[in-house]
Amino acid sequence: MPHRPQQRVKFISHEMESTPEGHRRAEVTLEIPPNRTFVGTADCSEVSSGDLRCAALATVDALHRAMGDADNSLELIGARAVRAFDAHVVIVALSVNADGRTRRLVGSFLADKDLARGAAIAVLSATNRLLGRMMFAE
Repeated sequence: MPHRPQQRVKFISHEMESTPEGHRRAEVTLEIPPNRTFVGTADCSEVSSGDLRCAALATVDALHRAMGDADNSLELIGARAVRAFDAHVVIVALSVNADGRTRRLVGSFLADKDLARGAAIAVLSATNRLLGRMMFAE
């Protein structure tokens, strides 16, 4: 059987902005081969959620759009940045319901300066192995 490279959801970009109401708005763009893009958004209270959670929620929204009508639920449990090895590591925890089973997923990303970007990529780190198999199955 020939080896087929595993396809992955790819991070393209993110934007964070403040709203006039004092909230934060995140927009995350993902790409799924071949060249299909999905944009997710999230509006968050700046005080309670912060940029990490808002970017992670926008990434989850983009993944939901990419999965379409698939019978799967993906939920963000939390997002944190910790200082380790003279850098920030962003860690996210998610819950996914797939094939009648609920699983917890954890992803991380060694973020240099942009922690919101790190949160979006950490979500993909957690989800790509599982969701990649489901979305790219032939």
